[in-house]
Amino acid sequence: MALNPEEFGTLLIEEREDRVTVLLNRPEVRNAIDQQMVDELHQVCEHLEREPKILIIAGVEGVFASGADIGQLRERRRDDALRGINSTIFVRIAKLPMPVIAALDGYCLGGGAELAYAADFRIGTPACASATRKPDWASWRRPVQPGA
Repeated sequence: MALNPEEFGTLLIEEREDRVTVLLNRPEVRNAIDQQMVDELHQVCEHLEREPKILIIAGVEGVFASGADIGQLRERRRDDALRGINSTIFVRIAKLPMPVIAALDGYCLGGGAELAYAADFRIGTPACASATRKPDWASWRRPVQPGA
């Protein structure tokens, strides 16, 4: 059963026979990752775990992802942080049995960089700017290496 693009509010989905392309679609906040986006990415992973296909993740309007949605972070409590709400999706993507490609353009910061690090392959345009707040964050994956 195919993904229904109309069921997604923060992602644009295109499914073909051999791949699923996901575009992070919150341009008004530079594709900041909010809880709805995390939930929708889990839906995509659930589908791909049942029907394996290559996953390509990119962002709209020249931005991959600017990180976590700061407005939602202010509302979270200590228990939420300890549960690693956003990191669960990064781990799930990293464990997918099929190739995952992050197509990077523009900002790829904080949680957006962690999302990219969860992919097996990262391809960036010359405009890609990737960073995490601290050097040891997201160190469980290799960092983006522009020009490599």
